Order: sequence, then structure tokens, then C-alpha cells
Amino acid sequence: MPLLMCCNNLTGLKKLAIQPPTASAGSSRWPSFNPCLPACLWLHPKPWASKLTSLEVHNVPLTATLPPTIPRLVQLKTLALVACCLQPSAVEQLFKGLAKGAPRLQVLILSQNDLWQLPQEDWHALLELQELDLSSNQLILLPAGMSQLTTLTALHLQHNQLPSVPAHLSTLWNLSHLDLSHNWLSGLRDTPHFSALLSSWRQLRVLRLENVSDKRGGLKLPAELQQCEGLRELTLGHQFSLDWSSLQLLSCCKVSLCIRLSCGLCIAGMSRCCCHWLCPRTCQVGQLEAASKVVTMYWVEGAGSGE
Repeated sequence: MPLLMCCNNLTGLKKLAIQPPTASAGSSRWPSFNPCLPACLWLHPKPWASKLTSLEVHNVPLTATLPPTIPRLVQLKTLALVACCLQPSAVEQLFKGLAKGAPRLQVLILSQNDLWQLPQEDWHALLELQELDLSSNQLILLPAGMSQLTTLTALHLQHNQLPSVPAHLSTLWNLSHLDLSHNWLSGLRDTPHFSALLSSWRQLRVLRLENVSDKRGGLKLPAELQQCEGLRELTLGHQFSLDWSSLQLLSCCKVSLCIRLSCGLCIAGMSRCCCHWLCPRTCQVGQLEAASKVVTMYWVEGAGSGE
């Protein structure tokens, strides 16, 4: 009875964030607390969550068990399960449940779960999804079902183990923000179709490619990057090697473009004095040869912002 009364008191709730307590600032010891979810997430959502639009769960170990209430939150627009030690079976349960109950989901965050694979099916349950965050996992493949996410505008894939970018992502026509940083892409050496992908992502505004090269392959930007007419920010820091000639191609861009580099970056084709020119205390580091309507600048990480 007390539990039911508690759920009745939650009627009309629109946002719910769950996170276990942390140690106090002056204490080096963590509290003796076994993180768990509120019991209401194992009850039928109708009495208390009929208006819930946002659910965030952080640092609660769900592993292979997913509370049955979560996929049944039919008004849910934002779902974040961060650092919950999710196993692939739990994500599969989630997708199957969403296919039946939450067609309005717009933001899905599954970061920091060490996931090594994703469901192959039921991606059609996310037809209204606009943002997908799969960062800080151990993914090596992206399933073909992701090609159904045609409404997606932001895709966060940083800090995974992807060796290439699959061709089936070409159907993400509305993509405006893509982060592929800190993956095992070998400078896109094993993604020869990346040029074709860029031709499909005409709405792209932010592209982040930090630390995607290694001794197997330096990063050489494809010429098709010029076709992304809306591109505003390109992040290329922390590369093993970066081809300077491919950067020169960006001088043909028709819009202002902010290029972020990192201090000490090795750029193939630049002289030693040019490399020394990349000073972290300098805001405007250089400028590409460009037409009068083009303002393309290099920026160094940590140098501040400005135009």
C-alpha cells in the first residue's frame, strides 16, 4: 500500500533522473549504498508515468535486466541509460519493447556501457529518433538496421573500436552532427566509400574526426567534403598524421568553416617552420588560400574562440 500511494503521488511527473549518491567532497570513502532503481519502474506505468517524457538513469548497474516499465512509457521522448553496465541482451529487450510502446522517442543515450554489439532488428521502433549517443562503448560494427534512422540529426560514435564506417549509413540524409573521434579508423583507410557517404550527408554541419589515424594510415580528407555546403566545424586534432594537401581542398568551401587542430599535430606536407607556427597561445593560426567570400581558419585546441 505505501508503494502504491507513492506512485500515485508521482502522477503528472514529466521528467525523472535517477543517480546514486556519491561520496562527499571531504570524504575519500564511498557511501555504503547498493545502487538500485526505484520500485515504481517495475510497476505498470499508467498510474504514475502517463505523462513522463524524459527518463535518465546514471551509474545504476542494470546489466542484462531491463525494468519492464521503461519500454512501456508511451510519452517518452528522451531516454538516457548511461554507465549502467548494459549487456546486449538488455538493449535488445529495450528495442523490442520500444517497437510496441514508445514511437515518440527522439533522444536515445546509451553511452559508457561497454557495449560490444547492438540489436540487428527493431530499429524501425525509432522512426522519430533525432539524436543517438553510442559513445564510450566497445562497438566494432554498426548493424544494417541503423539505415532506417532517416530522421536522425546527431550521431555520437566517439570512443569506440570501429575499424570503418559502414556504407548503409548513407540513408541518414538529415545528419547534421557526426562524431567519429577516437575510433580505430586508420585514417579512413578501410572506408573507401566515405566519399559516397559525404555525398549523402548534405546537411552535415559538424564533423569530428579526432584521433582516427595511426601508423597504418594517416588521415587524408576526401574531396567530397566540399559538397557538404553547410559544414561549419571540422575537428581533426590528435592525429598520428594528417595530409596537408587534402586540407587545401577545403579552400573551395562556399561557407565559413572552423577547423580545430591540436598542438603538436604532425601534418604531412608542411615544413618544420609551418608546424612551429601552430602555437597554442595564438588564436588565429593560419588561413587557407581562398576566394573573397570564403573565410576558412585554423584554430588550435585550448586557444579560445572568436571569429
